[in-house]
Amino acid sequence: MNKQEIRQQYKSMRLALDATQKHEKENALMQRLFDLPIWENTKLVHVFLPIAAQHEINTLPIVHALWQKNIAVCVPKMVDPIVTGK
Repeated sequence: MNKQEIRQQYKSMRLALDATQKHEKENALMQRLFDLPIWENTKLVHVFLPIAAQHEINTLPIVHALWQKNIAVCVPKMVDPIVTGK
């Protein structure tokens, strides 16, 4: 299976979830993430923000939890090619 096929498979799986299932999976993911033993010395984390139209997980609760732990968060800069002409 190539990268494009894997992406499509996971997108289909996300689309198949109802709102309750999606929320439960997001909560479970966040719990597993913060159960990892890596946070004591962590100062900065890179997080992708969700694209709602793609039914991606909501990472904003993760961002807020990181801020509460005084961990800086960086996100990718998005550039609109229509606006920038690039």
